Amino acid sequence: MSHAAALHPPLAAHAATSWPPRLLLAGAVLLAAVAGAYLSADAASAQAARAAGPELARLLQAMAVLKAVMAAGAVWLVDWRLRYAARPALVAAYVMASALMAASPGVMWHLGHVMAGGALFHAGLAVLVVLGFTDRATGRQMLAAAVTARRGRLQAGGRT
Repeated sequence: MSHAAALHPPLAAHAATSWPPRLLLAGAVLLAAVAGAYLSADAASAQAARAAGPELARLLQAMAVLKAVMAAGAVWLVDWRLRYAARPALVAAYVMASALMAASPGVMWHLGHVMAGGALFHAGLAVLVVLGFTDRATGRQMLAAAVTARRGRLQAGGRT
């Protein structure tokens, strides 16, 4: 067993301890996405949609869909990170950044608060980038452990 695999065992060893942070992530992302969509559907949004015209409205809503896809990718990456042990402050920062990014597409979709939606998305992205740099050594060890486990399964004859 490599040094990295010893530091960060595979998912099965952490399943009991890592579910609560992942559950917190799922709840926060779902709550933020629903709140962003619900709270931004107001009179200003309706007026902005009428004033924008159909072409600009489609463009801005396409941007919202693109941001939703990027936020989903970021949430997937954070979910992968939370499968391994992390300090509570780090978990809270990952969950907060993911929630900010998840709220953004709903806010942007209604067209009344496009700038606020963009600010939410980019704030969450900035926090994730900073977390990625501060958590870099742990990420390298986790990736090395995952690659080692995968190679071991392939050499043992499994294809998973």
